[in-house]
Amino acid sequence: MNRFTWKIKLLSLALFALTAFTAFAEDTPISRDDDPRIPVGAQVLGAIFDKPYTVRGITYHRMKFVKSFHQEGIASWYGKEDHGKKTSSGERYNMFDRTAAHKQLPMGSLVRVDCKETGKSVVVRINDRGPHVPGRIVDLSYTAASELELIGKGLTKVELTLINPQEEIPEEGLYTVQLASYSVRQNAEEIAASIPNSFIESADVNGVEYFRIKVKGFTTREDAERFQQNNSETFPGALVLSE
Repeated sequence: MNRFTWKIKLLSLALFALTAFTAFAEDTPISRDDDPRIPVGAQVLGAIFDKPYTVRGITYHRMKFVKSFHQEGIASWYGKEDHGKKTSSGERYNMFDRTAAHKQLPMGSLVRVDCKETGKSVVVRINDRGPHVPGRIVDLSYTAASELELIGKGLTKVELTLINPQEEIPEEGLYTVQLASYSVRQNAEEIAASIPNSFIESADVNGVEYFRIKVKGFTTREDAERFQQNNSETFPGALVLSE
């Protein structure tokens, strides 16, 4: 193991001690009244929080995992002006995909969006952060907004319900594990070179380019989570993502 890898391991352990997440094991959902990290208008069960981030002076607590999630609030949408731009997950935004931005749900989460005004529903995949606008809880892709008959209205009241990926994604569906993210590509390449089935994906976060190390090829979430846990000491911020 070279000097850089040792430094990364020690740094990871230090960061883990400073940013340790908290798990909730209650049998009943909790709300913002119980914990200020819970989103406004949400009921949450079994949340594990990752490191927070701050936008425009407001701190948001991302969820590394959540067992169940339900939230009511206002939805907006974004379209062709953002088509092709990088999302917070590193993907390019495709206005024709059924995707959405949420401030705190884990990347890759599948969420059913029910429109109270039209009675329409759509299932979206969370691949971006936002909307960072007070009073709004989700930013929908153009196609998702179209299916809710939101185009032309701009805003509407919705309910969000997390769908259990193990129940909704078929067994042949693929999962990846994002091990870590670095601002220096050489550092990411040095670590990825020693990890089978790994690749590097760049992502723009608030104008700063990061290089994320991901490992592909897991056919079940259980396999991906086992790999994540086996490497949690070195990579405490590892995430399981559905493809």
